[in-house]
Amino acid sequence: MGVWFLISGIWTYLTSEDYIIVDGEKEKIHMNNHFFYISMKLWSYIILVLGILTLISGIVETINT
Repeated sequence: MGVWFLISGIWTYLTSEDYIIVDGEKEKIHMNNHFFYISMKLWSYIILVLGILTLISGIVETINT
């Protein structure tokens, strides 16, 4: 599950900004890309932290058993 959170966080970070190709060049589109009034870039950091914490928890649990 931790790996899934990490992959999801990276994917959200990479796709948090929108671009359009105009005359062969990429131009950034300024859109309100939010979920529950929190920007998608901030959500990617939240998901990455959850992934790291989940992986640490799994490693600690494995070591203790």
